[in-house]
Amino acid sequence: MNNKRIRVALALLIAGLILFGISAAGTGFDFRKLNTSNFITSTYGISEEFDRIDIEADTDRISLAPAENGQCSVTFFEEEHFPHTATVIDGTLTIRAVKTKQWYEQIGFHAETPVITLLLPKAQYDALIISSHTGDIEIPAAFTFGAIQVRSSTSDVDCRASALRDMEISLTTGNITLSDLSAPAIRLSVTTGSIRAMGVNCPGDFTADVSTGSVTMNDVHCVHLSSCGSTGSMTLKDVTAGERIHLERSTGSVCFDGSDAGSIFVKTSTGSVCGTLRTGKTFVTHTSTGSVSVPEDQPDGGACEISTSTGNIDICIQ
Repeated sequence: MNNKRIRVALALLIAGLILFGISAAGTGFDFRKLNTSNFITSTYGISEEFDRIDIEADTDRISLAPAENGQCSVTFFEEEHFPHTATVIDGTLTIRAVKTKQWYEQIGFHAETPVITLLLPKAQYDALIISSHTGDIEIPAAFTFGAIQVRSSTSDVDCRASALRDMEISLTTGNITLSDLSAPAIRLSVTTGSIRAMGVNCPGDFTADVSTGSVTMNDVHCVHLSSCGSTGSMTLKDVTAGERIHLERSTGSVCFDGSDAGSIFVKTSTGSVCGTLRTGKTFVTHTSTGSVSVPEDQPDGGACEISTSTGNIDICIQ
């Protein structure tokens, strides 16, 4: 009986793929012609003053850009039966998706991606808050915010804007990229995905946690750096922490390239720890399976404690 059900399911799947291929070929493989929803473009001018931005979106790609004419506007590329609103409430530009579809109207094929484009007349705002389900988010270097908070289920976030207070970006699935910015405190977390930080100055705590995925940092400077992860490697090039670096990995290697901190703590279950530090340290090392090669202790150097269950430890002073 089970084998029969499997054969029927496979036959239906193959038939569906054949029909889809025929339909796609009939459109010259222009998948937009297979859309079951009508997409429209709507633009709204915002004349009221505001200092905070709060966006809640569903599947929209969100993009911010300077308004060349000095006038704020919001443009939605949206499904006809899935409109958005943009209003100023108590000094906050509030953007929301309005679900008017019935559940059965949401079934279909969508080749287009909804887009929210926000043109802003000022270079600095008090806060940017974005909550999204699925859709990439771009925050360009043209802006500075008092605080930046981004939360999404499935997104790639590219942030180049600085924050005057704190920055928090949390994703379930996706990649976070920070470039050429500063913030007094930075908290990044991804369940499945990667974190990349380049040219970042953080005169406070920088946290970068990934359950499954890699963390890559280049030219990053902070006071405390911490990162935890289950599976994935971590690479630190020209990274300095004024006081402490604390790194933990279950499976994955840690590599230093011209990086340093007042004290360093690294713990991995499966993975090697290697690379170069800028100054001498007092080393405490442990590995269950693997070799250890570290420089002689420097009595005036900070502590460097490295522990790995399976992997080599190989550290040099630059």
